[in-house]
Amino acid sequence: MEKIIIDYLREEDREGLAYKAVRKELEDSNTKEADNRLGLLMILQELKTNDDDLLLTFLSHGFSGGITKGDNETLITWMDLCTAVNSIKTTYSVTLNLLAICNSFHIEQYRSIFGKNIKKIWITNSCVISINKSLLAMKHGDFKTFYSNLAEEEIDLYREI
Repeated sequence: MEKIIIDYLREEDREGLAYKAVRKELEDSNTKEADNRLGLLMILQELKTNDDDLLLTFLSHGFSGGITKGDNETLITWMDLCTAVNSIKTTYSVTLNLLAICNSFHIEQYRSIFGKNIKKIWITNSCVISINKSLLAMKHGDFKTFYSNLAEEEIDLYREI
């Protein structure tokens, strides 16, 4: 499984404790930084894989309308995100890891447009901020293993759709 992290955070977010705690791990991973909406969409458009499944881990802010760096200018709607992921050139499945995004459960209402590429999406059930958990799930490579290692008080926070 090919694992790619897409960092769609503001510079001030990258100076926060949560980000600093995982900075080394991000540097050692296949991390792509997107400075703006167009940059993120271009990263997705340029992706291709014909060798293996693809796991895309997104680091971003989120709300009911989609993902953002924190302002309306950088908003990527859930529909736009699904459309962009479905444009990835691949014959294998794509899993979206949205565990670091608050309110990522809102993407579920767009299930009908997940399309041919998107096979699984890992989401938060609320306003959970967890870069750490997102990267842990990415390391496991599958949601069931990640989920089975959660503490009892955490199991209601995350799910796979």
